[in-house]
Amino acid sequence: MRLICPNCEAQYEVPVEVIPTGGREVQCSDCGHTWYQRHPGDPAPESAGDAAPQTDSDAAPTPDPEAERDEPAADAPSEPETLPDATETPPHPARRRELDPEVADVLRQEAEFEARHRAAEAGVIETQTEFGLDDPPEDESTRRARQARERMTRMRAEPTDAAERARRAAASTGAVGPARYDDPGTPAPDREGASRRDLLPDVDEINQTLRSSEDRRPVETTQGRAPQADDAGGGFGRGFVSVLLLGAALIALYAFAPRIADAVPALADPLAAYAAALDAARLWLDSQVTSVLVWLDTLGAGAGSAEG
Repeated sequence: MRLICPNCEAQYEVPVEVIPTGGREVQCSDCGHTWYQRHPGDPAPESAGDAAPQTDSDAAPTPDPEAERDEPAADAPSEPETLPDATETPPHPARRRELDPEVADVLRQEAEFEARHRAAEAGVIETQTEFGLDDPPEDESTRRARQARERMTRMRAEPTDAAERARRAAASTGAVGPARYDDPGTPAPDREGASRRDLLPDVDEINQTLRSSEDRRPVETTQGRAPQADDAGGGFGRGFVSVLLLGAALIALYAFAPRIADAVPALADPLAAYAAALDAARLWLDSQVTSVLVWLDTLGAGAGSAEG
């Protein structure tokens, strides 16, 4: 039979033998609510409105002693039964095998133990405030950023007096002496302007500390820009070496063209054309050099005859 908790509407499948004739008290293992469950074979109780007032003529029937002997446990109060954990049942559940009362008792005890264990765990919360871990070492950029923030915090916390703030800023940076702005000969506007300039942080310095090492750019100072490595010389050297290697490869291909043609017959015709082109270029270069040499000799002979 199916039991439904009137409080949380949890459903339970229990054997019919668990509920005796006349009913008994049961307890929901989910919410702890206790109610009186009647046996399915018991007649439904009549409501107070439907019941007619009893008259003297309506005498109560004499109880049957045989029925009283057959059902002694119907009127006796029974211990409330704790049902197993609530489970959602489908609208049309399949027919299940009847659960043995001993198995149901074991399941009930396990559910009670699990509920007590969860309640004990929920009541104890462990906390740990300190883990005993050291702070990680900070790098250069983090350290400089922290120092800049501390300096700005100190500047905001200083008194409003301009001369006092100027003396403290000069003493912390060490750029000028503390008595520079206290000189009576210095006009008051100059002293206030100098103190304001010392109090304002260097924007380039702060940006340099907050950038990552890859995004940093050189800062322009009064001494000029920091020198940077010039890659022009390296590029020229790489190009010159590449030209030399290409020329050496072409010369080696021309020199070993017959051997390569014997090893790979398919390359015989391209190699022959390549060798012929190089021979023609070599003959042309030889004729040009010869012409230049003859011209130089003629020029030298003409100059010598003119001097003589």
